[in-house]
Amino acid sequence: SVLLGLLVLGSVLGPMVSHPGTDNLYVRQADAFLHGRLAIDEYVWDAAVVQGRSYVAFPPVPALLLTPVVAALGPTAANTVAIGLLLFALTLLVAWRIVARLELAPDQGWWVVLAFALGTPLWLTAQHSYGVWHFAQIVAVFCLTLAVHEALGRGRGWLTGLFLAGAVLSRQFTLFAAVFLVTALWRAGASAPRRRERWLN
Repeated sequence: SVLLGLLVLGSVLGPMVSHPGTDNLYVRQADAFLHGRLAIDEYVWDAAVVQGRSYVAFPPVPALLLTPVVAALGPTAANTVAIGLLLFALTLLVAWRIVARLELAPDQGWWVVLAFALGTPLWLTAQHSYGVWHFAQIVAVFCLTLAVHEALGRGRGWLTGLFLAGAVLSRQFTLFAAVFLVTALWRAGASAPRRRERWLN
């Protein structure tokens, strides 16, 4: 386990050290937001150039998430790999709570969460979250996991929708998860005293 831990640590230390925050377009977008602008200071790969100004062409939620970090640390020190790893850990925590809510036995639940962590691109996404695409993906998965947790739990439609919006405004195709979330909310509202309340939720 020590060797595995060292391998995991080594796989993320390189990207964390070798990529300043400004390598990520979302950090530059957050900095622009803090200065009251939509356009970023200079052209960086994947930026869209319109009338001589450079813009981030990706949805805004990851940049909004980074804004307080950039405000506190500055754009260069806002390490998106470290933040991606934090989101990775929080996503697994929420996933564990979803598994518990589904009443899987703990020995089975651990394997499900482990498969989610390492059997999908989630860990790779966290490692490479210095890039704009990967950081958007880790934010979207975190928001979507929160939406699933809420839909299967207390079933508050407004909060599920808020989390889904965070996912969609990070990665647009997560919108298709709305089919599952609406179904889960409808089932969760089966005990509502009036049908109208169920529809409103």
